Amino acid sequence: MKKAISHNQIFHWHEPTKEMAIEHIEDIKPLIDSNKRLQQEDHSRHDEFRLSARIPVTVVYEWKAKYGVDVYDKNHKDAVRKLLNGPEYKYLKTTNRVI
Repeated sequence: MKKAISHNQIFHWHEPTKEMAIEHIEDIKPLIDSNKRLQQEDHSRHDEFRLSARIPVTVVYEWKAKYGVDVYDKNHKDAVRKLLNGPEYKYLKTTNRVI
C-alpha cells in the first residue's frame, strides 16, 4: 500500500514484512541550475562570507542513510566536505573551489 502524505511525501507499507517507509520527493533541477550559474561566477577569496553549497533535504536524507553522514552534526563537517568535493555531489557546490 502507498498513500500520499503531502505533495512531496509518500507513505509506503509492505504488508508481508510489516515494514514501512516514507519516500521524499523533491525537484532539485532549479537548484542545480542555479548552483551551476554560481559556479561560473565564483566568489572572491576575499569575501567575508561565501555561499559554498546548497544541499537539498532529499540529499541530506540520502547521506544519512547511505553514509551515516549528518549535515547538522558539527562532528561530521569533514565527511560533508569530502562528499561535496567528490565528483558525485559537485553539483551541490556553488563554487569551483575546494571547500
